Amino acid sequence: MKKNGQKLTLQKKNNLLSLTNKKLPSKKWSFSFLYFKEIDYFGLSEEDNKWFIGVLNRLQDMSSKDEKIFGEKGEKKIYKLHPIDWNAKNIPIKRTDLNWLPKEYIDNDEEFPMWQFSISKGKGRVIGFFDETSFVFYVVLLDPRHNMQPSKDYDYSVDECFPTGSEYDNLLLSINEVKDRYRKKCTYSETCGILNDINTVKNQANIIYVSLNKEFYDIYKKLEEDSIQEVIEEFLMTKI
Repeated sequence: MKKNGQKLTLQKKNNLLSLTNKKLPSKKWSFSFLYFKEIDYFGLSEEDNKWFIGVLNRLQDMSSKDEKIFGEKGEKKIYKLHPIDWNAKNIPIKRTDLNWLPKEYIDNDEEFPMWQFSISKGKGRVIGFFDETSFVFYVVLLDPRHNMQPSKDYDYSVDECFPTGSEYDNLLLSINEVKDRYRKKCTYSETCGILNDINTVKNQANIIYVSLNKEFYDIYKKLEEDSIQEVIEEFLMTKI
């Protein structure tokens, strides 16, 4: 490793772990969601509003902390603050699965280890890493089911949970499920049941699904530079 890399590693270790022989700076933690992502086993599809409020409350609490927390065994235990053990039994992912992270982070476990801390005892964990300053914590995953470090108390079980899509994503998923059921037996004509089934898809996001024949679809493709939403809104304004 280059000398400047060695200095950075030493600096981070001093910042995070060597807390007994020098006065610590009072700068507080801050949090970034720049690298946050939902993936299987770390999705939020089943969580309610109270859970998200719990996450915000914990981040607010942790924002009052500084490096001293690493030297306080009591606080580390309270917050379940510790590095991720990638060799833990039945862990559902590997560090290399976090492949959306920049290479300089994901390939450098020594300088940028993944940490976790609790939301609350029964509400899962926040997972991420500290930046070069050791003051900004990048949130990478939220772990509502405590899947990252399966517990012996629960026989090392892992609970499935999935990413939460937007209203638009959920609508497309529902429509595609209908289309899959009719894929081999429907010509998308008015006598085909697919249109009726699509009309029953739950839609709470003011999204309109329109099936166009080939002639009109070709016209639509020529209008790609224009927003289809604007085209429809302009048309509707002429009907008022």
